[in-house]
Amino acid sequence: VVGAAQLAAIARQFHVDWQPSTRTERVVLERPGRALPREVVLDELKAALADAGCSAHCQIDVATFPRPMIALEAKPNPVVEQFDYDTSSGNFVAVMSVARDNDTPLRLRLSGRASPTATLPVLVRRILPGAVIDATDVKLSEVRTNLINGEVAQSLDQLIGHVVKRMIAANQPVALADLGAQQLVQRGAPVLMTLDVGGLSVRVEGEALQEGALGEHIKVRNPLSLAVIDAVVTGPNTARVAPGSLPLVPPQSGQGGYPLMPAAYR
Repeated sequence: VVGAAQLAAIARQFHVDWQPSTRTERVVLERPGRALPREVVLDELKAALADAGCSAHCQIDVATFPRPMIALEAKPNPVVEQFDYDTSSGNFVAVMSVARDNDTPLRLRLSGRASPTATLPVLVRRILPGAVIDATDVKLSEVRTNLINGEVAQSLDQLIGHVVKRMIAANQPVALADLGAQQLVQRGAPVLMTLDVGGLSVRVEGEALQEGALGEHIKVRNPLSLAVIDAVVTGPNTARVAPGSLPLVPPQSGQGGYPLMPAAYR
């Protein structure tokens, strides 16, 4: 907006015989514009924070961002002229000059806080207790280190396939204490037991007396001999018996069928 006094000065400068008729005369000039991109300013702030000793991985929260207008075709070039940073609290104050091609540079005063972050696996949605986490439920994300309490999952493998013990919110560090191993064998379910001896593989179906996750030892009962055997869970409703293992409960006399390891019961 060019007011009457400035219009008169321009007329004199260019030797134009013109005077404003009133003090309220003005000219309004318009051109396409756009708001200063926030990411342009944040990138420069991150560079200034790194120079001040802040971690390269940090999340910046700016108290107020004025978003001034610049010409549509302008290529802003922000430069931090003054910068104060408190390493203990993460608070900062910056004075930034933004060059706008042929326009007068903008000057912005920004204040905020920089919080160090770590790359951790998080859930993409809230998951309720009892659910099993699969690959579509997780992602890697930058998480503020001040949100990390105790031992948390550091990799996707520590989440995928595990059971949620209590509700876990999305986009938050996942405590290992809130996770449990997936029970691949349920109590009372049929279990296919395998024993490898001298190149011979023997398979017998038993009944699980305990639930178990991958790699856990469970008790399995042979429904024919009623012998109870210690087995290691190898997959869904499958288990392996170690060669030379003795039954926890020997076969019952008078019961039909054959035990899994005949030599062990002699």
